Amino acid sequence: MQVEYSWKPSGTFMNAVRYAVHALCLEDVPGVLTIEKLTQPGVMGDAYFDGVDEYTVRVTSEDLGTIFHELVHVMQYANYELEVYGEGNAYWKGQTLEGLSYDTCPWEIEAYHIEQVLLKCFNAQSEKNS
Repeated sequence: MQVEYSWKPSGTFMNAVRYAVHALCLEDVPGVLTIEKLTQPGVMGDAYFDGVDEYTVRVTSEDLGTIFHELVHVMQYANYELEVYGEGNAYWKGQTLEGLSYDTCPWEIEAYHIEQVLLKCFNAQSEKNS
């Protein structure tokens, strides 16, 4: 997967993206991942997939937890586990789920848990390498 940025992020942020792309087995996924700055109030980040080969992640800052969380959604899209078609509505691992709140969406719960593991492992690796 080719990664492109709409701004010049810090080295730490780019290293975190490379780390997550590798850890989530996204390196050989065909297509382009574009990471953009988001200026929508009240939203830390989001992720989109065009259904073919273009992925977009938007973040409001270089918060590593947020980028890891959104990259988990990219993994879910790339593995065809997730297709969101409205707030709280999605096809998730072969099931149609509707009317869920953010906190009860299984794709969000999974993304949160994997985000925490990625953050812990990335920070441990960074400390070890410094």
